[in-house]
Amino acid sequence: AEELKINHGNAYIKEAREDVLFQVRGRDLRTGLPRTHEMSERELSESIQKPLRQIVLTAKKVLENIPPELSADIVEKGTMLSGGTSLLRNIDKFLTDELNIPCYIAEEPLFCVIRGLGLIAENFELYRKAAGRM
Repeated sequence: AEELKINHGNAYIKEAREDVLFQVRGRDLRTGLPRTHEMSERELSESIQKPLRQIVLTAKKVLENIPPELSADIVEKGTMLSGGTSLLRNIDKFLTDELNIPCYIAEEPLFCVIRGLGLIAENFELYRKAAGRM
């Protein structure tokens, strides 16, 4: 299977390069017209820092509100990243540094949620008992 990844951008700004340039296309918010703009990997990395900081803040809130035995396991063993954002270059390094816990990217991260839902559907009664409600 071909490895999926986001072709441009770098979550870990320390490794984002000025000499890597690419074209971005979109709508100019001032004029409302389509526009093409050339930017460096570093510029793009700087532009995504605010949403990345929101991810860090949310992760910290989750870690603060989970039972101590679970947070101890996460601190020791780390956490697995899944979904589209995990395809961003160096997101694992970025989150490891920001959260001070090991972060790893799941194998085939785009399919984790659907596979998990499939397992729940196949074993719904077991899931229902484990969840303690429904």
